[in-house]
Amino acid sequence: MSGTKVPRLIGTPDLKNLKLTAVEGFLMSRINGSLTIAQIASETGQDVEAVVELVDKLEKAYVVSTAPPGQTVRPPAPPPPPVGPKPIPTGRYKPAELAEACDLDDDQKKRVLDLFYAVSDCDSYRLLGVAREADKKAIKRAYYEVAAAVHPDKFFRKNLGAFKAKMEAVFHRLTEAHDTLTDKVKRAEYDAYLETVGDTQELEDALSHAAADVAAAQEALLKEFLDSKEVQAAAAPSRAPMMDRAELTARRQALAARLTGGAMRPKAPTSPGTAPPPAAHPAQSMSTSEAVDALKRRYEDKISAAKLAQSRKYADAAAAAMAKGDVVGAANAYRVAMSFDGVDAETAERAQEAQQKATETLAESYTKQGTYEERAERWPEAARSWSRVAQLKPNDPLGLDRAANAILKAEGDKHQAAEYAKRAIELSPDTIAYRLTLASIYVAADLNLAAKRELELAAKLAPNNVAVQTMLKKIQKSA
Repeated sequence: MSGTKVPRLIGTPDLKNLKLTAVEGFLMSRINGSLTIAQIASETGQDVEAVVELVDKLEKAYVVSTAPPGQTVRPPAPPPPPVGPKPIPTGRYKPAELAEACDLDDDQKKRVLDLFYAVSDCDSYRLLGVAREADKKAIKRAYYEVAAAVHPDKFFRKNLGAFKAKMEAVFHRLTEAHDTLTDKVKRAEYDAYLETVGDTQELEDALSHAAADVAAAQEALLKEFLDSKEVQAAAAPSRAPMMDRAELTARRQALAARLTGGAMRPKAPTSPGTAPPPAAHPAQSMSTSEAVDALKRRYEDKISAAKLAQSRKYADAAAAAMAKGDVVGAANAYRVAMSFDGVDAETAERAQEAQQKATETLAESYTKQGTYEERAERWPEAARSWSRVAQLKPNDPLGLDRAANAILKAEGDKHQAAEYAKRAIELSPDTIAYRLTLASIYVAADLNLAAKRELELAAKLAPNNVAVQTMLKKIQKSA
């Protein structure tokens, strides 16, 4: 391992499990994402080999990384559980639902409610309680066992109250799961869909890391300054009487807050018995005022140079990630680089390009999801996927229209659906299908006059469009 590498913390260490020696603990305290291995060795008076050995140990424990900042570091996935699929979540219903009077006992009610609230976010394998590798025979057996709890024929002439609609919805979803997983072609398509869902979530998780990386990089700069000899000397001048560690820390933090304009505020005492630092005597404040001002100027110069260096470091990491085709890693690294001062126009342009490509990659993944869900008439899921596409690509009329249509079919927020449809029409006013979507939303919202106006505009654009004329006649007849 090279002494020029810069180790950085990537997790919260469990010091008990790491079993560090006092020297190793001291060395680890100097790992801040800014110092190289050689610099840590120099500052601590230790051999480079000792620091390398510690960093290697911490890397294996996934506490420290020497990878470029833009590169996501994750521990290997844990081995799959030895038992079958995870059980469906339970107990997500309200007590009032369980208390409803009907011809079901409490155990039957709980089973129905657990299944009902699982159908929207459990995949077909988990819903049936089978492994991904289950054969057709195992899937059929599982289906008959699970479906028995909600089969309509089993409860003929029973008073089911609100449970009747829930049981029908669950039975429909279970049958859909059975029919999909017992058909070779449909199952292959569904498995591909689940892979897409997993990839999409990984992209979302990776893109969300940028904010944490920005905060960590900014905090590292402030911590480096707080630990500097200049601040320590100013916080505890040689002529000051001896003071305990807590008081020295408090003084140091107070001075740092002063120099950074409040960016780093003093922390509360670590224990109730620790007294705050004594107020400085006016004469002492006057005598040290010029020294503090001079230190502040040096700090500002130093921090500006450090920010520029950090910006260049992350920009280089972003360029390397982009060269490897890792657009998400590049976008994250550029976002960190842009958080510092002194970013040049070329870096800003590349950052925008990387972010655009990352957004397109994520939108494409959601588009694949939404397309499958739409085809399978899984409208609540399709509404979520297409809405994400609409958010990521607000100038894509097709994605906006599909989001509006899916929300409508899922009986979701009609106002949001109408906003998406209006935006699609604004971007592509001559596309009749988009106007039909908006008219359908108006009809569902009992806004027949608004629907009529939209259809009349569509009829002017396409006088011979059968769908427009049919819908217009239907509205006029119901008026």
